[in-house]
Amino acid sequence: MTETRELEPHEIKQLEAEITRLETIIGTQSANGLFHLLRKKTKGATIDSEACYKFVNEARDSLKLRTVTYTEYNHAKKSLNSGWETIDEAIHGASLWYKLRCIYAVDNIVLLVTVAIVLFLTRLWNSNLVLLKFIPIEVPIAGAMGAMLRHLWSIAPDVFDRQYAKAWFSRIFYVGFIGALLSSVTYLVYLVALIAASKPLPTGLDVQSLLISLIAGFGWDETYRGLRGFAKQTVGSLFQKSQNGSS
Repeated sequence: MTETRELEPHEIKQLEAEITRLETIIGTQSANGLFHLLRKKTKGATIDSEACYKFVNEARDSLKLRTVTYTEYNHAKKSLNSGWETIDEAIHGASLWYKLRCIYAVDNIVLLVTVAIVLFLTRLWNSNLVLLKFIPIEVPIAGAMGAMLRHLWSIAPDVFDRQYAKAWFSRIFYVGFIGALLSSVTYLVYLVALIAASKPLPTGLDVQSLLISLIAGFGWDETYRGLRGFAKQTVGSLFQKSQNGSS
């Protein structure tokens, strides 16, 4: 009698969510070139995107009835289990390079570690390189590192669930540039605040300035909003006063 009992709405939603999740993973790995790689690696390979999507369609067809019972639920779960086994088998048969790049996103981690090593070496060699006469070279490097760390944090759920797309790798360069730019501007604002408070300016990059740069890069969207608010309060108010004075 259990198999004829109608499913609760939340049970159907859970099943639909699993179908969508499997479909997304298949689509992502297909875009990453998994099935093309398998065809090149093994002639006559039977695992392709159509074989995986077949199980997705079968599971979805089981939920098309007006009344979904546990009989349809069992059919859907059986199709989903076959789908999970098929996509896992396909990933397992891929090359090590594919897994490192398209499953574990190791290239992102390597780039972050490289930036961290560059930052460490610049500190170790006590580099006196500055940008615009005021910004130590470590500031944009630390900002880029913070932004890249934020990027890795944001893609971690997709990596853990095999939904990482290799096309996303280019994003880490963009967020690194944004982090470097915003941390540099934030450092200049920090110097202005020290001058306004009649406090001595740091000679080189101290630990506090380094942490400010890292945090500014890591929270680049919050940093942008903060700098935008600062600009409105300073430049905007000065411009408004000049407009009022001229009128």
